Amino acid sequence: MFYKMDYIDIYVAAAAIGYYKKQCEPIKGTKSSIGVMSLMSANNPKLWIIKSIAISVKGIEVLENLKDVAAAVEGYANAGIDYLIKFHETGEDEVYSMALELMDIIEVEGITQQSS
Repeated sequence: MFYKMDYIDIYVAAAAIGYYKKQCEPIKGTKSSIGVMSLMSANNPKLWIIKSIAISVKGIEVLENLKDVAAAVEGYANAGIDYLIKFHETGEDEVYSMALELMDIIEVEGITQQSS
């Protein structure tokens, strides 16, 4: 599903999934936020998702320090990557299965509007 995508695409997807599912698993024994810092300094437009999650978790002041942004999000990304790995291992057609799941999320969250 992530063929030809770069690390930031996978990290953002994993963090968004972990945050949506309210699953945060801190990474033990390493200073993992340092590795994420290279992504943060890239000024990638996709980082607004990471920053939005961090703001939701820690408040707007988290944007003062990118290390704090990375630390606020890394547990969600860790939980999300576990979910993506399980999804990959159990899904026959990953893209179709993920599309169905996203449609369920959209319906549950009331994002779509039904015409009367």
